[in-house]
Amino acid sequence: MASDSRTTHFGIRSLTPLLADEGLERTISVLEHLIEGRTDSGLVVLGLEYTRHNEATLSALREIVDGIVWIEERTDGSISAEYRRVHEQLSGI
Repeated sequence: MASDSRTTHFGIRSLTPLLADEGLERTISVLEHLIEGRTDSGLVVLGLEYTRHNEATLSALREIVDGIVWIEERTDGSISAEYRRVHEQLSGI
């Protein structure tokens, strides 16, 4: 397969409306397609209003992502971000 020199990134501000309209199974199917289609150096960023979803939905989404970035606005107006790896990195990568 020929190497593609383009880097492709994809972002969704919030999955919450998609989950409400299409349901978890359809949303997961679409996300898996997007994630599989990214380039090696590409990035897929997905937003979620996590307080509006149950634990079963959050667990299902965790299965298809590499990590979670928790972003929080502090009382002083500043923003903090913390990255948490979801799955252990495969050896050799």
